[in-house]
Amino acid sequence: MSEHVSPLSRVVSWAVVVLALAAVVVAASPALRESVLHLIGISEARASAAAEAKESVELIAASNGAPGLRLSPTAVEGLGIKPMPAIFAVKRRALPPMIGTINFDVDRLFNKRSRFNGELMEITKVPDETASSTEPAMRMLKYGDRVKQDDLLAVVWSPGLGQAKAALVDAVCALRLSQDALERQYDLYKNGATSIALIKQAERQVQQDSGTLLTAERQLRIWKLTDDEVKTVRDEANKIADLAKEGLAKDGRNARNATDEAERWARVEIRTPVFVDDPNKTLVIVEKNGNIGDFVDPSYNPALFKIADVTRLQIWAHPPEEFMPIIRDMLDKKMPARWQIRVEAESAEQPPMELDFVQVANSLEPNQHTPMVMGYLNNPGGTKYLVGQFVTATIFVPPDPDTVEIPTDALNEVNGESLVFVQPDPSKFEYIQRRVAVVRRFKDVCFIQTKLTAEDEKFNKLEIQKQRRPLEALRPGELLITRGITELTAELDEQLTKKAAK
Repeated sequence: MSEHVSPLSRVVSWAVVVLALAAVVVAASPALRESVLHLIGISEARASAAAEAKESVELIAASNGAPGLRLSPTAVEGLGIKPMPAIFAVKRRALPPMIGTINFDVDRLFNKRSRFNGELMEITKVPDETASSTEPAMRMLKYGDRVKQDDLLAVVWSPGLGQAKAALVDAVCALRLSQDALERQYDLYKNGATSIALIKQAERQVQQDSGTLLTAERQLRIWKLTDDEVKTVRDEANKIADLAKEGLAKDGRNARNATDEAERWARVEIRTPVFVDDPNKTLVIVEKNGNIGDFVDPSYNPALFKIADVTRLQIWAHPPEEFMPIIRDMLDKKMPARWQIRVEAESAEQPPMELDFVQVANSLEPNQHTPMVMGYLNNPGGTKYLVGQFVTATIFVPPDPDTVEIPTDALNEVNGESLVFVQPDPSKFEYIQRRVAVVRRFKDVCFIQTKLTAEDEKFNKLEIQKQRRPLEALRPGELLITRGITELTAELDEQLTKKAAK
């Protein structure tokens, strides 16, 4: 059975191959002879160094039993080992930049629809600054216009709402009349001028009119009219009843006007929303659908107006899924969740904006099928930034407490274990393998724990029972090697295997 070849002895085999090739081409041409001889010299030197390194590799153990290797100076030089110290993790580390877009703030974007079917009969008019006549011309509201909170945008004529309000008014008036009739019957009964049958008939009429009133009001409540809106209709009905009673007492004429009532009761006003206490707060019409004479159906047609506060926008960025645990930790731990935003349309000399990101969407973005991180962007005057602009977002991750920073090249993942080689004594070429607890991984550096937690200690007990290496802390200033760790790991495993076989 052939003997297993260690990683360090592979250099000798390569040297043999190089010598064989040189022997074939040495006579090919005088021009190649010098190059071949130079290559042979280099190969012989490397083979000699490798042989010396192999002979000088020695298995050692630290005071806690952790395995390691002692190398010769030649082997150290051949592998290019230059230890680097672990340093306190104090610097924020950037995740790879993400592409994002500027969007409306969904909390300040409003779809204004008609609450009832009907005809669009009026759109608010404003002065037309582009008119050429000396008289101020007026035009209807259009896309891009600014409006204040609670401004009237449009009026819809809704026959259904008008009929429902009319039914409530008629019910109030009818109940008032039946109640008056009942009171007169009571007065007559006291004087012996009426019968019980007529009183019961008047009471039955009051009960019937009360039910009719309740039905009429219930219809308006089903349509979600507010208490104030219902009260307005009832107040108008009581006023009509008072006027009718007064008119009947004088000359028998009813003061009601059907045309005026229809115009009032069928009128549906569409106004800008009120969402902040500032009376001077303005919004922008970002979409307009419909014109005078159009029939609107809120269950079918799009919103007549879309209105937005463009002084505060949102940034939506899409990180790779593997960064989501880090981003969620930053939000859950109330750590400074910051990112740098650079608008791609701006000059490269323009410094990036340092902003907060505040939320991670609960679902993947359906088009790109990626997570979405959201933050706010102030837009002074509502004109500096435009919805739809592309941005580049870079998230910076602050270090966790009690961590050190090491180069990613110093870390070797083997069978689920994060391994490093530590040089305890700078004056000796001795390197101890240690399993460390990795907190964060980045492209160039990793954050490693300097203290083991109670959970780590419990984890170590389970690992020892499985005959696996326990986790160890890595302290600031300890020296680690960043080159040759794969070869040293393989050599250490071979040495341990040989030791166990003896």
